[in-house]
Amino acid sequence: MEIKINAPGAGAWIMQRADGHFVPGYGHSLSTHHDGEIQGGFVLDGFTGVCACVHMAGERPGWATPDLLWMLFDYAFNQLGVKKLLGMVRSDNYPALSLDLRGGWRVETLVRDMYGEGVHAFILYMKPEFCRWLNHVPKGWRVPSRTVVSSDTL
Repeated sequence: MEIKINAPGAGAWIMQRADGHFVPGYGHSLSTHHDGEIQGGFVLDGFTGVCACVHMAGERPGWATPDLLWMLFDYAFNQLGVKKLLGMVRSDNYPALSLDLRGGWRVETLVRDMYGEGVHAFILYMKPEFCRWLNHVPKGWRVPSRTVVSSDTL
């Protein structure tokens, strides 16, 4: 499995599956690929200087590798200096909600009927002080420099 940063088409692929839209130059993608096919990934956007939004999608088991998770959180917290990441999950998307909560995300709030009557949105958050992925030592990735992409474009 290979990790790619801003791979052509990856941001749009992720956001299409996350019920959103990818805006090149505004959002950035981190994705895993196998035999040239996108397996899953994250889009980071909405950077305010203190907070940013994360969107995720995956179609193959194992796409959210420890190295990919480390890369997402290292970039957001250590390189950009984000203090809080936010993610939104549909209340009827049990696999995504379960994955996020097992991964250490916490519930910030619930927006009722966001996707229709009875289908709510959980707003989840992650902070560096309880992000266990920052302690991961990447095995398949070597950071050539501390800057992956500029925060000026987020």
